[in-house]
Amino acid sequence: MTPRSVCFAVALWACIIAAPVQAADPTTQPTSTTALPKGFKPHVTSVPGGKVDWASGHLLVEGIGKARGTDEQQQQMAERAATVVAARNALALAAGIQINRYGRFSDVRDGTVQIEGLLKGHLAVDVNWDPAAKPPSCTITLSVPLWGIKGLSATVFEEERQRARSSAHMPIAGSQGTKASDDEYLLIDCRGTHIEPCLFPIIINSDGRVLYDASVRRQYHGGILQTVRYVELDDQTASGATSRPALDTGDHLHVFKSQALKRSSKTDIVLGRGDVLRIADDARLSELLRDGQVLVLLDPAAAAQAISPTR
Repeated sequence: MTPRSVCFAVALWACIIAAPVQAADPTTQPTSTTALPKGFKPHVTSVPGGKVDWASGHLLVEGIGKARGTDEQQQQMAERAATVVAARNALALAAGIQINRYGRFSDVRDGTVQIEGLLKGHLAVDVNWDPAAKPPSCTITLSVPLWGIKGLSATVFEEERQRARSSAHMPIAGSQGTKASDDEYLLIDCRGTHIEPCLFPIIINSDGRVLYDASVRRQYHGGILQTVRYVELDDQTASGATSRPALDTGDHLHVFKSQALKRSSKTDIVLGRGDVLRIADDARLSELLRDGQVLVLLDPAAAAQAISPTR
């Protein structure tokens, strides 16, 4: 384990051990389907020990603890153990999250970012006991935010914004000064292009000029808001995942199709010149960019090959 990982783990476990295990009220927690238009669902990447919801912006990780007996003290100790295991799994999953076109959290050098307290925003969303197991076992599910001031992205956000500001951008239409409607989106159809999700993707034209990145995304009240939401079609049975059937867009979805360029990064979203100019010249569409009202439609998620977390 690297010095950076040790520091991360110590802060993580200190936070876990200091707080009692308590399941959050599910009625108050953000759901992955919030504000998604009808016909779409979150793009969720499943990995051993957990999953990444790229629409709501959360890691959901599990840990299992086994009790030596059935008394209350043994149950509490098992819940503590399950929470620590879930924290270890969260560490493994967090290290594998793709930040941008340049790499993952595991690639970040020690000292570049401060990741102490990285998972302080976690919530225990489920405490599930299996009393029939021998010995009785407890499964804890933790929710770790990717976004927000206590989310995973907070550790690299300022560096990413500075990097984005130094890129060559296309000029876009001036701001209208009002927030875009919550039910209106730019939808970029990336099926069949093998695009991989990341925290800070960029939208570029075929020449590599940037239309959208973290420096364009408007941030409200000092928050750290996600740049895009990765989604899938809610019903994949009607047609093949990559056949790109016509989408029922209505008046609230502005659909653009991405291109596959061999020279682009696996996380870059590439649009044709005509589509880029259409967005850049339209004040309404440009406002949707600034407010992060961007859905990226991907092929159905397959189980990812990742480092096997501790169980």
